[in-house]
Amino acid sequence: MGAIITEIENEATVAADVVRVEARLKIEILSEGWNEVPLRLADAAITAATIDGQPARIISAPKGYKLLVEKKGAKPEQFELKLEYAKAISRMPGQNSVSFEAPQAPVSRWQVTIPEAGVKVNLHPLIAATEVVPEQRGDPEARSKAGP
Repeated sequence: MGAIITEIENEATVAADVVRVEARLKIEILSEGWNEVPLRLADAAITAATIDGQPARIISAPKGYKLLVEKKGAKPEQFELKLEYAKAISRMPGQNSVSFEAPQAPVSRWQVTIPEAGVKVNLHPLIAATEVVPEQRGDPEARSKAGP
Protein backbone atom coordinates (compact mmCIF):
# COMPACT_ATOMS: atom_id res chain seq x y z
CA MET A 1 0.00 0.00 0.00
CA GLY A 2 1.46 3.35 -1.03
CA ALA A 3 -0.75 5.66 1.06
CA ILE A 4 -2.51 5.62 4.42
CA ILE A 5 -5.04 7.79 6.22
CA THR A 6 -3.48 8.42 9.64
CA GLU A 7 -6.17 10.55 11.32
CA ILE A 8 -9.65 11.94 10.66
CA GLU A 9 -11.59 14.78 12.32
CA ASN A 10 -15.32 14.66 11.43
CA GLU A 11 -18.02 17.23 12.09
CA ALA A 12 -21.51 15.96 11.28
CA THR A 13 -24.58 18.20 11.29
CA VAL A 14 -28.10 16.85 11.16
CA ALA A 15 -30.46 18.97 9.08
CA ALA A 16 -34.09 18.41 8.07
CA ASP A 17 -33.62 15.30 5.92
CA VAL A 18 -29.86 14.96 5.56
CA VAL A 19 -26.65 14.54 7.54
CA ARG A 20 -23.76 16.64 6.26
CA VAL A 21 -20.18 15.78 7.24
CA GLU A 22 -17.10 17.96 7.01
CA ALA A 23 -14.00 15.79 7.41
CA ARG A 24 -10.31 16.60 7.60
CA LEU A 25 -8.21 13.57 6.67
CA LYS A 26 -4.48 13.49 7.39
CA ILE A 27 -2.89 11.31 4.73
CA GLU A 28 0.67 10.04 4.35
CA ILE A 29 1.92 9.05 0.91
CA LEU A 30 4.76 6.53 1.04
CA SER A 31 5.27 5.40 -2.57
CA GLU A 32 6.51 7.45 -5.47
CA GLY A 33 4.15 7.88 -8.43
CA TRP A 34 0.36 7.80 -8.52
CA ASN A 35 -1.37 6.43 -5.41
CA GLU A 36 -5.01 5.58 -4.68
CA VAL A 37 -6.36 6.25 -1.19
CA PRO A 38 -9.66 4.43 -0.44
CA LEU A 39 -12.31 6.81 0.90
CA ARG A 40 -15.21 4.32 0.87
CA LEU A 41 -18.44 6.46 0.90
CA ALA A 42 -20.15 4.34 -1.77
CA ASP A 43 -23.47 5.16 -0.13
CA ALA A 44 -22.94 8.94 0.25
CA ALA A 45 -22.65 11.97 -2.02
CA ILE A 46 -19.32 13.79 -1.98
CA THR A 47 -20.04 17.51 -2.28
CA ALA A 48 -16.48 18.93 -2.03
CA ALA A 49 -12.90 17.67 -1.84
CA THR A 50 -9.81 19.89 -1.67
CA ILE A 51 -6.10 19.67 -0.88
CA ASP A 52 -4.44 23.00 -0.06
CA GLY A 53 -7.45 24.82 -1.51
CA GLN A 54 -7.20 23.02 -4.86
CA PRO A 55 -9.75 20.46 -6.12
CA ALA A 56 -8.77 16.91 -5.20
CA ARG A 57 -8.86 14.09 -7.75
CA ILE A 58 -11.66 11.76 -6.67
CA ILE A 59 -12.44 8.67 -8.72
CA SER A 60 -15.33 6.23 -8.45
CA ALA A 61 -14.53 2.60 -7.66
CA PRO A 62 -16.67 -0.51 -7.16
CA LYS A 63 -16.53 -0.18 -3.35
CA GLY A 64 -16.79 3.60 -3.10
CA TYR A 65 -14.53 6.50 -3.94
CA LYS A 66 -10.76 6.83 -4.04
CA LEU A 67 -8.48 9.82 -3.84
CA LEU A 68 -5.87 9.84 -6.59
CA VAL A 69 -2.60 11.60 -5.66
CA GLU A 70 0.83 11.81 -7.24
CA LYS A 71 4.02 11.86 -5.20
CA LYS A 72 7.36 12.80 -6.69
CA GLY A 73 10.54 11.75 -4.93
CA ALA A 74 11.29 9.01 -2.43
CA LYS A 75 10.66 10.92 0.80
CA PRO A 76 7.19 10.29 2.38
CA GLU A 77 4.77 13.24 2.17
CA GLN A 78 1.89 14.27 4.43
CA PHE A 79 -1.08 16.45 3.54
CA GLU A 80 -4.65 17.16 4.59
CA LEU A 81 -7.72 16.38 2.48
CA LYS A 82 -10.81 18.44 3.28
CA LEU A 83 -13.80 16.33 2.37
CA GLU A 84 -17.51 17.17 2.54
CA TYR A 85 -20.21 14.58 2.01
CA ALA A 86 -23.89 14.03 2.74
CA LYS A 87 -26.43 11.25 3.13
CA ALA A 88 -30.23 11.30 3.38
CA ILE A 89 -31.87 10.35 6.67
CA SER A 90 -34.18 7.30 6.60
CA ARG A 91 -37.42 8.18 8.38
CA MET A 92 -39.53 5.60 10.21
CA PRO A 93 -42.14 6.10 12.96
CA GLY A 94 -40.29 6.49 16.26
CA GLN A 95 -36.82 6.12 14.78
CA ASN A 96 -34.90 8.01 12.14
CA SER A 97 -31.54 6.66 11.04
CA VAL A 98 -28.59 7.28 8.78
CA SER A 99 -25.54 5.17 8.09
CA PHE A 100 -22.64 5.49 5.72
CA GLU A 101 -19.29 3.86 5.06
CA ALA A 102 -17.02 6.65 6.28
CA PRO A 103 -13.28 6.72 5.55
CA GLN A 104 -11.29 4.66 8.05
CA ALA A 105 -8.23 5.60 10.11
CA PRO A 106 -6.60 4.42 13.34
CA VAL A 107 -7.59 7.75 14.93
CA SER A 108 -11.10 8.98 14.07
CA ARG A 109 -12.98 11.64 16.04
CA TRP A 110 -16.59 12.66 15.52
CA GLN A 111 -18.54 15.71 16.62
CA VAL A 112 -22.25 15.35 15.88
CA THR A 113 -24.57 18.36 16.09
CA ILE A 114 -28.31 17.78 16.34
CA PRO A 115 -30.42 20.95 16.51
CA GLU A 116 -33.41 19.20 18.13
CA ALA A 117 -33.60 18.76 21.91
CA GLY A 118 -34.39 15.37 23.45
CA VAL A 119 -33.02 13.29 20.59
CA LYS A 120 -31.30 10.02 21.51
CA VAL A 121 -28.25 9.23 19.39
CA ASN A 122 -26.69 5.81 18.83
CA LEU A 123 -23.27 5.82 17.17
CA HIS A 124 -21.60 2.58 16.00
CA PRO A 125 -18.90 1.70 16.72
CA LEU A 126 -18.84 3.77 19.90
CA ILE A 127 -15.67 3.51 21.94
CA ALA A 128 -16.02 6.68 24.02
CA ALA A 129 -18.50 9.54 24.00
CA THR A 130 -19.28 12.78 25.80
CA GLU A 131 -22.67 14.42 25.49
CA VAL A 132 -23.06 18.17 25.97
CA VAL A 133 -26.67 19.31 26.35
CA PRO A 134 -27.79 22.89 25.63
CA GLU A 135 -28.60 23.68 29.27
CA GLN A 136 -24.96 23.02 30.24
CA ARG A 137 -23.45 25.12 27.49
CA GLY A 138 -26.13 27.72 26.97
CA ASP A 139 -26.17 26.77 23.28
CA PRO A 140 -29.36 26.51 21.25
CA GLU A 141 -28.05 23.23 19.82
CA ALA A 142 -27.42 19.85 21.41
CA ARG A 143 -23.97 18.40 20.75
CA SER A 144 -22.58 14.91 21.08
CA LYS A 145 -18.94 13.98 20.69
CA ALA A 146 -17.62 10.52 19.95
CA GLY A 147 -14.21 9.07 19.23
CA PRO A 148 -11.67 6.47 20.28
